[in-house]
Amino acid sequence: MRAVTYVRNETVEVQEKPKPEIQPDEILLKVTGAGVCHSDLAIINLGDDSPLIGSTLGHEVAGTVAELGDQVSGWQVGEAGPVSLILSCGQCRECLAGRDNNCEVAYPRGALAPRSPGIGSPGGWPTGCAPGRVRLVRGRDGAPPASAG
Repeated sequence: MRAVTYVRNETVEVQEKPKPEIQPDEILLKVTGAGVCHSDLAIINLGDDSPLIGSTLGHEVAGTVAELGDQVSGWQVGEAGPVSLILSCGQCRECLAGRDNNCEVAYPRGALAPRSPGIGSPGGWPTGCAPGRVRLVRGRDGAPPASAG
């Protein structure tokens, strides 16, 4: 798949990367829309020693379900939705209380900020990404995925 990759300070390139292998509890998303945020621009200007060099950017992304892991329920191939901005486990006390931005697994105490797609994990500027079961949000019926959010 093609993916926008941060290669050096102020430089991104479209590169070929392998299609993500999904886990049993994950969804493979065919990306149909992705935004550019000020955070993306800030990352691209972090300098040549940034630990994010080589990563796929993009945390404002939506698309349609392309594949489902064996343990995924409640979704079908072809359904559309945006990817949640916050990565979370969906199972800890905070997530179960609806506070996924305080996830005890993905956002441990002392972390500077919650992890997001494209910021410390593969982002949504490829042609496909695997956001995981708990990270895809159900969109409005009939709304194109790129307009969700």
